[in-house]
Order: sequence, then structure tokens, then C-alpha cells
Amino acid sequence: MTAASPGVRPARRFRPVGPRRGPANRRFQPGLGRRRRRRVVVVVAVPLGAALVFLAGRMAFEGELFRVREVGFRGLVNAQPRVLVAEAGLARKRSIFDDLSAVRAGLLRDPLVRAARVRRELPGRLVVEVEERRPAAYWSEDLLWPLDAEGKVLPLDPAHFGWDLPILMAGGRGGGGAPALQAGRLVDAEARALLRLVIGIRDRVPEISRRISVAELGAEGRVSLHLMGGARASSGRSDFGWRRRSRRWLSCPT
Repeated sequence: MTAASPGVRPARRFRPVGPRRGPANRRFQPGLGRRRRRRVVVVVAVPLGAALVFLAGRMAFEGELFRVREVGFRGLVNAQPRVLVAEAGLARKRSIFDDLSAVRAGLLRDPLVRAARVRRELPGRLVVEVEERRPAAYWSEDLLWPLDAEGKVLPLDPAHFGWDLPILMAGGRGGGGAPALQAGRLVDAEARALLRLVIGIRDRVPEISRRISVAELGAEGRVSLHLMGGARASSGRSDFGWRRRSRRWLSCPT
């Protein structure tokens, strides 16, 4: 190797020309096409699979797997299950994941249902817990009308059930006033007070309640209780205190 002469530039060394390995020549890399195809398959397959899973789940929810096939009732005494199923809209094909508030609203339209709760049991059963309106007394106005504790008329035939309930009547007030029953409810204030009186006696002194056959509302709010055996107790007002008079009623002859 000789030293370069002063003023003379050394000769350049040239590298052999070949394919470049930079980003511009990636098409020359072996296996690049296969990797691209895999990437395209993954990008297409993931959303397609998610869509298929969604459609399969929706078909399962709306299909036979989660269709309501059985309705179980709890707490029924007088209400009929077939009638409640029809009123709740459960007679037609429904999914168990349908809105249950509409089912509950349909149940509450039944005059015998006071409250209702609906819950699901997968895969295809609904459980309905019902609180019924129970008859508390009869109101005598041409016919005997069963009333619940809120004064609502129950659409039940007394002759069919044969309840042993006190009969409420307004025999001594005359027939000039408005009817006590309107739109399926006991609306007269004095008649409602008489109903509350009878219910209070039933809840607190049941031994007296079992002996009441008729509670009569007379003129000026006067109340007469006809007991079994011919005894009778009376007061000047329909909201008189049952506690104060209970001992005297118990001492009435039977």
C-alpha cells in the first residue's frame, strides 16, 4: 500500500450493486404475500364472527330456547290463572326477555289484583306473585256487592263462594240521596266510615266480628250492629270508638 501523493485524491471504492433492503423493496422479501393475506383474513374474520355471534344470540332469545313456556302463580285465592294469563298478554308467543312492566300493568287491570310482582326463571318460566283483593263485607243495594277493604266492588258471585261476611246497608237514610256505589266503588262518605268500622272490629276484636250479621247506617249517621241471636248494639255516629264499646258488645246475649 503506497501513500497518496500530495494533492491527489484517493480513488473511491465501489460496492457491488444489488437489491436494496429498504422499505421500497419489501415486495422482494420472501413470504410477505402470505403475511398480508393472513392479516386481511384476521381483519375480515373478527367483525364477521362478532356479527354471527350477535345474530345467533338474537335468534336464541327470540326463538324457542327463551320463549315463555310456563307461567307459575303464587298467592291466588279467587282469581283464575287463565284470566290473568290473557290479561297480562302471555297467551301469545313472547320472549322471556320482553319488558315485564307491561305484563305487570296487564295484571293490575284485573279487579281482583291489588299488587303483582313478576320475575324470570331461565330458560322459559315466569313466576307471578299476586296479592289479591280480599272481600271484607257486602254492600246491600238491590243486590249484595262484595267489597274489599278499600271499598272496591269485587266481580264475584256471593252465591258461588258463600263467604260469611257482615252485610252493610243504609236502610234508614231514605232513597233520596245519590247511590253509595258509583263506578265500581263505595263513594258515600258515611258508608265508607261504616266499612272502616266493621274492618276495625274484625282486625282488633274478631270474637265480636264473627257475631255481626248486619251493620246498618241510619239517619244522621246512626249505626246499628245486628248480632247473631237477636242482640243489637247502636251508636250515634258511624266512626264511634269500638274499643270503648267492645266489652258491652261481648256481654250481649247470643
